[in-house]
Amino acid sequence: MSPAELEHELIKPFSADSWRELLPALLPGLSFFSQLHEVPLLSETERAVAKSLKQFGTARLADGKGIGLFFIEAKPGLDLTRNRVGLRQLAARWIDQVELHAALAFSYQPDVGFYRPPSRHARASSLPTSSSPPARLPRAASLTSLAKANAAAPPRSASPCSPTGVPN
Repeated sequence: MSPAELEHELIKPFSADSWRELLPALLPGLSFFSQLHEVPLLSETERAVAKSLKQFGTARLADGKGIGLFFIEAKPGLDLTRNRVGLRQLAARWIDQVELHAALAFSYQPDVGFYRPPSRHARASSLPTSSSPPARLPRAASLTSLAKANAAAPPRSASPCSPTGVPN
């Protein structure tokens, strides 16, 4: 998928089905759950910003690290931009550094065209960070970079080295 095609997809209104079609082009080792896993909102603070938190899958990177994939339905009237950190923390609490090393969270409100594309959250020690994306399209630069890297990567079987650079 080209960066232009990806940007076109990112400006569309939120649709879980669209993201399920788009993510396999961006993430290797993707696995969707057959049913959404409802994650309980434990504190009053969590319930104040979100209506629901659902994990819909995982991705396993070449280095073996896992990424949890989440949909966060924000409360009606909540400003997604102003509350992005609190919304991101809902998914980030599931990072355990054993199975999940990062969380990719989609924050949305039903019947609202604007949403927060994936907010990548990882512990500082586990995954590299990228530069800030352009303000006009949140996180588009990160996803575009991921798409470019995925398209340029050779098939795993063609690589003479493991993901860590050690010969197989």
